[in-house]
Amino acid sequence: MDIPKIYNDPVIFRRRKGNAISPFFSIRESMTVESYCVLLTENPNKLDKVLVSYKGEPLYESEDGHLSENTFRVEYHTGTVYFHESMEGKTLHFEYTGEGVFLYPDSRIYHTTDKAFPTVKDKLIDNDRALLVQKSRVDELIIKNPQPSEVVDMRIDYNGKIFTVAKDRLDAEQRKIEEAYVDAKNKKFPSLKTRIDSLQLATEEITDEHEDQITNIWASIDLIPGKISLETGKIESKFDNEVRKLISRIDMIPEQISLKVEEVREWADGQFETNYSQIKLLSDEIELKVDANGVVNAINLSDEEITISGKRLNITADTHIGNAVIKSANIDSLEAAKIKTGVISSTNGNTKFNLDSGQLSMENTELIFGGGADIHFLDAGNRMYYNRIDSETGNINSAGVGFGTSINSRFPFAFLGTTTTSRPSAFDVGNFTGFITNTHARSEVDDIGNSVIGKYFHVRDKAVSYSQGFKFDISSSTGVLYGMNTSRFDYQLGEAGNRFKRAYVDNIYGDHIMFAYPFSGSRLGYIMENTLPDENRNPAFRPRYGGDLYYNLGTSWHVWRHGYINTVHYNSLRQRSRRKFKEDINLINVEDALDYIRSTQVHTFYYKDRDDEQERTLYDLKVGIIYDDISIQKDYLIKSTDTTVDQSNIVYMIQAATKNILERTESSEEKIERLENRINLLENENSMLKARMDKEVG
Repeated sequence: MDIPKIYNDPVIFRRRKGNAISPFFSIRESMTVESYCVLLTENPNKLDKVLVSYKGEPLYESEDGHLSENTFRVEYHTGTVYFHESMEGKTLHFEYTGEGVFLYPDSRIYHTTDKAFPTVKDKLIDNDRALLVQKSRVDELIIKNPQPSEVVDMRIDYNGKIFTVAKDRLDAEQRKIEEAYVDAKNKKFPSLKTRIDSLQLATEEITDEHEDQITNIWASIDLIPGKISLETGKIESKFDNEVRKLISRIDMIPEQISLKVEEVREWADGQFETNYSQIKLLSDEIELKVDANGVVNAINLSDEEITISGKRLNITADTHIGNAVIKSANIDSLEAAKIKTGVISSTNGNTKFNLDSGQLSMENTELIFGGGADIHFLDAGNRMYYNRIDSETGNINSAGVGFGTSINSRFPFAFLGTTTTSRPSAFDVGNFTGFITNTHARSEVDDIGNSVIGKYFHVRDKAVSYSQGFKFDISSSTGVLYGMNTSRFDYQLGEAGNRFKRAYVDNIYGDHIMFAYPFSGSRLGYIMENTLPDENRNPAFRPRYGGDLYYNLGTSWHVWRHGYINTVHYNSLRQRSRRKFKEDINLINVEDALDYIRSTQVHTFYYKDRDDEQERTLYDLKVGIIYDDISIQKDYLIKSTDTTVDQSNIVYMIQAATKNILERTESSEEKIERLENRINLLENENSMLKARMDKEVG
């Protein structure tokens, strides 16, 4: 497909202006439904609508697009009318106001049956090429055969142009004649004679003696079975761009004769002025009308009444009205008791009050109440609402304000909301969503107060283009309250001076949870880190600024009963030991401590409860005892639970055993010292005796 050339084939708009100079046309035509639709001759005017009937029975235009057997849908921009499948193949009658047509080039119409030719233009070019091939073959056969001289002469025109075959010249002459069927306004006539006849009856161009205007004058007679139309007129175009159009027209059909004289003026600034007078005659009615630039005066005579309408009616004679209906009048005095009417209506139809049914209908109305005005509803079923049919599902929904009673009709309540019914009510059966307000008295009786009803509820900064707020979601078994756009905005519950007293929570989820002292400038608090801050740290529960501030885990009177920890890092491990904190104080039997030392083996080992994938190192090696191997008589001095031991007891039992050993060692050392002294004394005495013996012997 040649894309660039498409833009040289624009859509052509043949559309009228819809004013007095270029008015829309009233069109009546009959067409047959094919493929569930009809393409009208012209694009219809949307304001005047399209009227469709079948065998005299009207069809109705669908408002929601849904098609049934007696409805249709109109695409006013294309002039296409769509019907229900039951109307396929039926001939329908159409009445509408034609605005003109849009002409589309063949390069913009896609071809559906042959993918080798994307557009109709491509297919037509291919057909022309095939026809040209066939013509060339036929011409070649004719040329190669001897031809009579008169046929040869027929191939040459008056100007000496030679055509390949005689048919080419005949076709060329016929095209010249058919081109003359179309006038300068692109109007096509059935034949050349018809166009010449119309020119004879129609346009003359006259330039008056002052040469300040051009006048186009025409006259026409249309004779068709059942209708005669006579028209004459002229258009005066002045050189100051003022245009004046005068038309006199008589239309006759079997049931009516219409006479109309019309004048239309248009000035250079675009202003219009239209005046016309008209007489319509029917067998049982006569209508006379004068319209002076929108000001209408008319008289209508029928077998039932005479209607006179106009800006003013001046009756100079004495007038007596026996029985009359007066729609508007200036009356000096009027007795209200004599006014009897069923409907009171405004002059423009915006307001209508039916006194018989009590229905008040208003359009484009503004109600203004001054002072301390009240609107008092006397029934719990009163409503103010609006409803609408869903164009996709066909279901009806309503929205509005209503009232009701509760608890055996004791207390009133009001509601504002929506339902899936035609009339709103605050009940579950209508899927009510909105607000319900109850009295203080009811809340004391059954604890039911004001309510917000619905699966979702927003508290947000704007109605439509909102960015932050809170959302309540109770659409599932787990209700949720959360802030909107938390990646852009921060939210908090309460503040330093306005806090919640308590919070009852089963689970708290967060990657960095802080428990902070709630005053400005304070650095006190605790942080629970549920993520890995870096590769060298684990999730932690830690104090804020623990390197600068001091924190306690429990107090002297508020202690933690148990703590289950794999590794404890500390600078100082303290245990309360004053006598006032203890009772039933006794010295340990040192034999129990020695029994533990003698009976318990000390091992090296690794703990199994590692939940990471890191390899063990020498620093993971532990030294300790095995719970299962404890076999002393008083094992309760060592064991703290059915799986753990009391490290503090073990330390002090070792201390007791060590003290006993130390005392025994010190006692032994004293004995040894005494023995050594005695030995030394004996050795001295022995030396002295030996010396005496040696002296005596010598």
